[in-house]
Amino acid sequence: MLCCCYTQVPYEKGYAFLMWLREYVLDNDIEAIDNWLKSYVKDFMFKCVTYTDMIAHLRKHFEEQSARFNTRLSDVTIKEWLEGEGMPPNEYCPDFSAASELTKPAEKLHDLAINGVYQDAFEHAGDFTSWSTYHKSYVLDLCIKGKAFAGGQAAVLAFGKSCGLHDPPSQNCELSMRWCVLLCKEGVTSALSDIEAHLITTGKQKFTLPVYRALAKAQPRHVFDEFAQSVLAKCRLFLDVQVLKKVEGILAACVAPVTNPTIKKPFAFGMEWANLARGACMGCPKC
Repeated sequence: MLCCCYTQVPYEKGYAFLMWLREYVLDNDIEAIDNWLKSYVKDFMFKCVTYTDMIAHLRKHFEEQSARFNTRLSDVTIKEWLEGEGMPPNEYCPDFSAASELTKPAEKLHDLAINGVYQDAFEHAGDFTSWSTYHKSYVLDLCIKGKAFAGGQAAVLAFGKSCGLHDPPSQNCELSMRWCVLLCKEGVTSALSDIEAHLITTGKQKFTLPVYRALAKAQPRHVFDEFAQSVLAKCRLFLDVQVLKKVEGILAACVAPVTNPTIKKPFAFGMEWANLARGACMGCPKC
């Protein structure tokens, strides 16, 4: 779900590196690594930090165990972890067993919803509003990646309303972005107002580009084409120039240009922005 300028590598590999430090370097001493992390955050809060700063701080914190660090945390190993590709050393994989306690409830709700067991799904979703954003996002990601809802558009809307995502839409951008993508995937044309509400309240590309990509693929095409262009016209003036260019590129690849009835030539993406920049109006024939 992340756009092209974001990546999960720092999060996934960073987590794996800390787990590797705890298990391999510190002999699975949870208290030891927790104390170091607290010290690290305290010493570097509100500062820019390089990985060399982090490693130097780590070595200093455990200087009494320097012999073990020199053996297990060599400069070569650090370079493999922090500069190399993949998951060194020896394709290390942390223990994710504790994660199942977090993911299983979300997976259960997803399975109930898409398979048409709506009564059970909605009863299960009764606790949804108290779930963390991570849990809610995970459910929506499963819905986006998985098969279509067995009950069609009505079931999608009922699911969204039960989970606090629709009527009214969620104010959490992480959730509203995913909800919008799900609406596009399922072709729900009766809730376009939810998508518009999301796009006109955030201009951050992390929350904007995935929705426009979904709009560019959604069916029926003529409905989503027209909507995508109309909502962009409302949002373009507060979008960052680079974000705007990316959105225009997404839509230009999939959406036929709109013809302004007051202008005989096709309406080109970006024309309004150029006119505004030079002080011209936004739609008269002279411009």
